[in-house]
Amino acid sequence: MYRASLNKTLLLSFLVVGCSLPPSKSTPIARVNGSEITLGDYQDLMESLRPKEGVDSSEKKAELRNLVIRTLVRREVVVTEAKRKGITLSNEEVQEGLKKFKDGYSETSFEQSLSDQMIDANIWHRNVEQSLLIEKLFDESAPKIPPPSNRELMEFFEKNRYLFQKKASVRAQHIVVAQQPLADDIHAKLKKRPQDFVSLAKEQSSGPEAQDGAVIQVDKDTLPEAIDLALFSLKIGQLSPVIQSPYGFHLFKVVSRSPALNLDFQNVKGQIAARLTRQRKLEWIDRFEEKLIRMADIEYNRELIKKL
Repeated sequence: MYRASLNKTLLLSFLVVGCSLPPSKSTPIARVNGSEITLGDYQDLMESLRPKEGVDSSEKKAELRNLVIRTLVRREVVVTEAKRKGITLSNEEVQEGLKKFKDGYSETSFEQSLSDQMIDANIWHRNVEQSLLIEKLFDESAPKIPPPSNRELMEFFEKNRYLFQKKASVRAQHIVVAQQPLADDIHAKLKKRPQDFVSLAKEQSSGPEAQDGAVIQVDKDTLPEAIDLALFSLKIGQLSPVIQSPYGFHLFKVVSRSPALNLDFQNVKGQIAARLTRQRKLEWIDRFEEKLIRMADIEYNRELIKKL
């Protein structure tokens, strides 16, 4: 059941503190089934969701504030339910989950991504653990979801054929620098020693892939025209001339190319089945969460929330 406010004792303590000292990060803004959501929890999630360009109106600020609070409450409702059921994570499950969340990143690029998003590593770690716990609760609570029928698979395929058209793509080694003289110098060095592409990328390129083999993979018609033309016309292994774009001065060496494909039903049948099953699971999760929220004991510190 929802409660309109905190109990009298809690409210009194908030009011006393509010008269003398500003709230600290440990001050509760809400309680869910007896578990506190603190001002620090709110601030951490707000920082990760706030647009980099800021919020330009009081209305949008209120919308963002309410979204953050709803997200924290929904998460805490599910986490406390997992604890009530005695669902826990082993160290192996945590480490495997962290590994999956980091998939596709090198350690350096992952740390840079957290820094760019202004997310504290410890907070990220805690949020991942909560996500894993929630997922385990759902897996242990969900009924057996029946697989979609062959007719359902075919209907989805017919209505969404565009999803199964694969563009031509290319894998290429890439160096990008800010100044043309430097690009020209690197080009001259590579003409003499093409095997130095990766080492020169690590030393000179500002591209994020420079530290991971300098290889990019892109679909046709996704990059500026001059780059796209070079990538899809160069011979495999051929060094490109210096190419200018809004991002800088580029050098490429094509590693491989894949042609465009129109995938047929049999090729994507399993993919569609997984997609529809996942969709049904998400729909069940939404209903499950709503049921838990309706049954939860939720209390809000409305006086503090008004000031956020």
